[in-house]
Amino acid sequence: MSEAPIHSYAKKRLQILEAQGKCVFYHVPNGLPRSNKYAAMLKNMGARNGVADFCIVIKGGRAAFMELKAPKGTQSNDQLRFQAECEKLGALYGVASTPEEVEELIRDIERISSEAGQVTPAEDTA
Repeated sequence: MSEAPIHSYAKKRLQILEAQGKCVFYHVPNGLPRSNKYAAMLKNMGARNGVADFCIVIKGGRAAFMELKAPKGTQSNDQLRFQAECEKLGALYGVASTPEEVEELIRDIERISSEAGQVTPAEDTA
């Protein structure tokens, strides 16, 4: 079984959150077939191996990443390295191969978005 069904599910769930103003997201099309010349050009422009499938900015500015896997799929070393770098910087990072795992990350995004909505700007003391 491929990653496509879980990818479609995650995209639909993220679209709902985006429509609610809780996040903005985009898909990173790494892993698609391309020529060596085109791959080199992308790398020169800043593309990197291991980037998660979805990059998400949550209301309040926190970053989140969602890596999707087919059932029994595992992360590559590049993906594990990218995950560790993101988590070290405080980003939310989730790996999902089932709708339930997607929902875990969705709940975290909703919680963080809700907390951001409760923040009030500091009063100007000047």
